[in-house]
This record gives sequence, C-alpha cells and structure tokens, in this order.
Amino acid sequence: MVRNRKTNTERQKEFWSCLDRKRNGCWEWTKSVINKGYGQYWYNGKRWYVHRLAYFLTYGLFESLDVHHKCHNKICCNPKHLEQLPRDVHAKIDSANANKTYCSRGHAFTVANTYITSTQTRACRKCKALSQRKYTGLYQGGTANKLKTHCKHGHKFDVNNTYIRPNGHRACRRCKQNSKKHYAKT
Repeated sequence: MVRNRKTNTERQKEFWSCLDRKRNGCWEWTKSVINKGYGQYWYNGKRWYVHRLAYFLTYGLFESLDVHHKCHNKICCNPKHLEQLPRDVHAKIDSANANKTYCSRGHAFTVANTYITSTQTRACRKCKALSQRKYTGLYQGGTANKLKTHCKHGHKFDVNNTYIRPNGHRACRRCKQNSKKHYAKT
C-alpha cells in the first residue's frame, strides 16, 4: 500500500497558509493549540512548535537555543517577532514570576537555590527536596503512613507483622505472604 505523502515544499506552503496576519504585525497560528498555548505542526517527520518551525524555515535553527517571542504572543509565527536565546536567558525574560525574589513557601531565589525546569520556569531547590522527601515517605525523618495502625487489609502493624522497605515505607508481612500464595496458584 502506497501512501500519498506530501513533500516538504507542500508542507511548507500548507504551514504558511495556516497563519492569520494581524494589523499589529503578528502572524497568528489558526489551527489547534496545545495546553501550554503553543501551536504544533508535523514537518519533516517531526512535531514542531509552530514558532520554532517558522524561525527554522526562515533563518535556520540552532537546536541548543530557545526561540523567544519578542511580541509575547505564543501563537505568533512572524519571523521578525522571533529571536533565538540561550535557555537561561529566555527563562528569565519569559517567566511571569521573573521579578519574584522568593518562592511561594518563602525560600529565597538565589543562584544556589534556583534551577530551571524542563518547561523553562524557575523552581526552588528546597521545595523540590521537601516534595521528594514527602513523596518517598522520609518527610521529617519519619516513615510513610507512620500514624496508621493497620494496613489496607486490616492487619495490625506490630513488631512481628511489619517490615520497612528500602524506600522507607512500612509494609505488612501478612499481605506479602498472601500475595505470594495468590501468585503461586496462578
């Protein structure tokens, strides 16, 4: 079965036809937009953010750099409104919280306590560490579910029926034995 695939030239023409040129100079993407507010388009076997594709088709692209909207319009694809910047510079310019000096829990945004996330926003290292400790059950030096007296199947957590997993979580010995018996039968 032979598929009727479009050439790159046809895909480029189709891409540029999906833009609505506004009076303010923005060329806005008219097709679907993802939850981050950016348009996407399939080109040359790869899914692209439309502003990156517009920049690439016009000027070429350095993969290690981000494409910044000088107009701050996420669906704009006018190459004159786009520029390439290093990720750390781009994150500082685009972040809605760029002027904040403290995170929501009151930790200072210092060089040592701040990192750039995969979505190019600033984040607090102390909050991340607290979140990870809470998730793994090591929050404030305790083990997960330390206030519970029984497992989810009603077995009592006591010295003989409890063991601590490597991740710090308590587990019920009786449930583990029952699980082994169940899987041995099947």
